[in-house]
Amino acid sequence: MSRAPASLEVSAQTSTPKLPACPQCGSRRVWKDGLRYTSAGAIQRYICRVCGYRFSDPSKSLRSFGAKTCISNACQERALLAEVTEAEKQAAGATAKQNQKIKGEILSFLWKLKKDGRSKETIRTYGWALNKLLEYGANLQDPESVKEALTKMKMENASKDIIVTAYSSFLKANGKTWHPPKYKRVRKLPFIPTEQEIDTLIAGCGKVTAAALQIAKETGMRIGEILRLKWTDIDVERKLIVFNQPEKHGSQQIFRISDKLLKMINSLPRKG
Repeated sequence: MSRAPASLEVSAQTSTPKLPACPQCGSRRVWKDGLRYTSAGAIQRYICRVCGYRFSDPSKSLRSFGAKTCISNACQERALLAEVTEAEKQAAGATAKQNQKIKGEILSFLWKLKKDGRSKETIRTYGWALNKLLEYGANLQDPESVKEALTKMKMENASKDIIVTAYSSFLKANGKTWHPPKYKRVRKLPFIPTEQEIDTLIAGCGKVTAAALQIAKETGMRIGEILRLKWTDIDVERKLIVFNQPEKHGSQQIFRISDKLLKMINSLPRKG
């Protein structure tokens, strides 16, 4: 078979243009995928048969046509995603800094309460209330934001009233005021268990809890008052509890206790 003339071979080689390589995987197994029309002309589009990546003719930069968009749609999507991700990171960082600043202000406020001689229970309750507002997305610098957060809370009016009181005190400490919402407390009759039910509960608890409940049963002391008791407050010989640290502006009292309670107290480890 006769060999084709050299001029024909050159013509055949030059008549089939070399396809560009895929910028994603480097393969040259690509198909033409239509044209992309711009204000300055058309640009050939390709699709990779290996990875499915779509791209424009790399020999024709959109910048040379005066276009401000990226060559590839996929490239545009990645750039947009990167911008959104970066914006989210910046927003998250700003929110974290703001939350850190607010929590620092809460700690300063609670420390001020301590220096003012407020009780541990009050400090703990106010701290719980302010952090509860943060949980519901309230901005403690914006009273309207706090009101909106309060409307989202599914809790009793008594609890909301405590939160309002705590926030009012927080604002006052920072030299600010607001028009607080009013929540009417609904007073309910308390559940009063029978003595047998109380004894059954005490019998099912550990030593420390059982002794605390027995003290509450015999004296009517609050749990905070019981936790503040010291060994020096207990007169073993005369079977007395000398109550020196009452809550709620109460008065000091002396309670006589039973042999059962005295035995329970004596079984506890003396740590202080």
